[in-house]
Amino acid sequence: MANGMGVGIIGVGRTARAAAMGCRAAGLRLVAVAEVDTAKGEAFAAEWGMMLHASYTQLLARDDVSVVFVLLPHFLHHPAGLASLRAGKHVFMEKPLAGTVEECNDLIDAARAAGVRLMVGHHYHFTAPTQAARRILQSGELGRPIMAMDVWHKPFFGEYRPPWFLDASKGGGAWPMNAPHMIDRLMWCTGRRVESVLAQVGSPIFGLSATDSGVAHLRFNDGFSATICHGAYKDGVPRLETEFICTEAMLRVTASEVAIGRAGEYKPVPLEKTNAYLDQVAAFARALESDEVETPISGEYGREVVAVLQATEESARRGCEVRVAELLPVGTQLERGA
Repeated sequence: MANGMGVGIIGVGRTARAAAMGCRAAGLRLVAVAEVDTAKGEAFAAEWGMMLHASYTQLLARDDVSVVFVLLPHFLHHPAGLASLRAGKHVFMEKPLAGTVEECNDLIDAARAAGVRLMVGHHYHFTAPTQAARRILQSGELGRPIMAMDVWHKPFFGEYRPPWFLDASKGGGAWPMNAPHMIDRLMWCTGRRVESVLAQVGSPIFGLSATDSGVAHLRFNDGFSATICHGAYKDGVPRLETEFICTEAMLRVTASEVAIGRAGEYKPVPLEKTNAYLDQVAAFARALESDEVETPISGEYGREVVAVLQATEESARRGCEVRVAELLPVGTQLERGA
């Protein structure tokens, strides 16, 4: 049973506190944390009553840790995740699953070989607006989704950025940080798969190796297409909004609202109150309780998102449209709505 299973947290990043809260609410037992920043690690361990380790290797050697939350910078997802899975631990991996499709394959194969669960933390699956948008779009009440425009603008330095975030070789940059959310929301809400990508991604604002902006046109199956536009600006106005045009009406989704567009105006849809971070950990815990319950966001789904992200970067380098299937293992299929 998941209730009482020992948890280890690797990395005290910005989602670590939410993960700890979620674990405690779900009945998981907080045991140990691994953090190289001693001061940060000691403060977190003291707050949550956990044992502090200087390395995740020490944490993974513990018999009382059955579940691991990997909350590290992007470039460390693969090595830490692989070590955790090979140690026989269930793994919750903060998005993205890994830096490349090949690395995702390693993690999926390791989880399968060890007979443990792997979940990816795409927390937008659990936000009230995204859940409502998925329900409405897939109900058919607006007709068939035809196209969408997903816009997300935010300040590049609106919060502290660690050195790795400014280094593209370590998975840093606004595009690999936020584009996976945009790709995921479109895939999950519509239940469709991205088939090809044409993109322009770079750092024209700050001139760093890490990207600060990008635009990508995504062609999905079933005739749906979408454009994602993300800019991490020096000075500007934040915006997070997706508009869907369907055969019978429109849908607008923001961080706090969902509205149906008919007769020249948008009318808000009532939303249920949710806590996305707590809800996703609770869903993971339920999956750990029984072999009959699927992991809510599988490694295969996380790999699909990474493949689309990788296709956008490849398209930007080559200056042409890239088919996502080129990057995925032969025969890889996700069921619609997965």
